[in-house]
Amino acid sequence: MDWIAFLVGGLGIGAIVKSVTDHYLFKRKAVEERTFSVKKEAYLSLLESLHAALTDPNRSSDYEHWINVVSIVGSPEVRISTNDLINSKPGGDERNKAHLRLLNSIRKDLCIDPRELIV
Repeated sequence: MDWIAFLVGGLGIGAIVKSVTDHYLFKRKAVEERTFSVKKEAYLSLLESLHAALTDPNRSSDYEHWINVVSIVGSPEVRISTNDLINSKPGGDERNKAHLRLLNSIRKDLCIDPRELIV
């Protein structure tokens, strides 16, 4: 009869372990989804504000705002690429390469496509 108590107790512990594991995995997935969403919004807004600042210099405050947001939530590679783009001279080959590096680092950070863009 002791084996019945052992079996019932074992099933209870197994259910508890499964419940705790499921909860942990659910929380981790929720954090990953939220992080992806925040990064995606920041990166897209940075690129849109960059385009707007290049076409209308009066809108540079949006660009500065999103640079700050990316410096908080972005990966180190994206932050470095953003700084390279900011420090490059407008209209030159250096600016185009910096922009391409930024796009590739964003794609890598968001796990969109591991292949690099080549222009």
